Amino acid sequence: MRISWLLEITNVLNYRNTQIVNPVTGRAYEAGDNVPQNWRDPRFVDPRDPRSSNLPPDDPARYLAPRHFLTGVSIGF
Repeated sequence: MRISWLLEITNVLNYRNTQIVNPVTGRAYEAGDNVPQNWRDPRFVDPRDPRSSNLPPDDPARYLAPRHFLTGVSIGF
């Protein structure tokens, strides 16, 4: 019989890797940053604006996945 244990860790240091870059600043959007004309600026929200249903620039998807732990056990006969 053979038993093995697996541990897989991604993003060990929990570094916030930018996925959606703010073209004005060159990094992920942070509150108060300037945004391009075609983005909805959360500092000036107009309820009559048809773009108000779009995701805001501070969407959590602007960063890649945080730290993940995956563990498993394999048993072979």
